[in-house]
Amino acid sequence: MANDKKLQDNFDRVLTQQLRNATPYIADAGFSEAVMQRLPQLNKASNFGVGLSVVGGLLAAVICIYALPALVAPVVFWANSLNLVGLIHLGLWSLVSILGAVVAWLSRQLDWF
Repeated sequence: MANDKKLQDNFDRVLTQQLRNATPYIADAGFSEAVMQRLPQLNKASNFGVGLSVVGGLLAAVICIYALPALVAPVVFWANSLNLVGLIHLGLWSLVSILGAVVAWLSRQLDWF
């Protein structure tokens, strides 16, 4: 374990020295500049859309937080009313759903239908 740490430290030291001694620019005959020129320019409309998306997402999150107790209460009531038979039914339906999803996925992967 100590040997691995020493080896890692030596490797880090070598990489650090190589990065410090490397030249900051690699000649590419103008390739990088050509790529940068072809990139789309940012405009104010796209920035407005991003801001609107962020505000909309935050608004949706706040609404969900306020609506959460109303959504959780029926689930808690249902969970409290479960008995052993209900849990077995829930497990069986879950198993059937999972197996159905696996069969659907396999049928797509193997082109059965």
